[in-house]
Amino acid sequence: MTPMMPPGDELDDRDAQAAAYVLGTLPTAERADAERRIAGEPGF
Repeated sequence: MTPMMPPGDELDDRDAQAAAYVLGTLPTAERADAERRIAGEPGF
């Protein structure tokens, strides 16, 4: 199977959390954390 991302281009924790937030797959506590980050971190 071909990888979706090139080797060495893995998501960091911040990007993974943002992606899961957009997809709606975060548990409630992590979703609340992501919403705090959205409000307080430009670029999140």
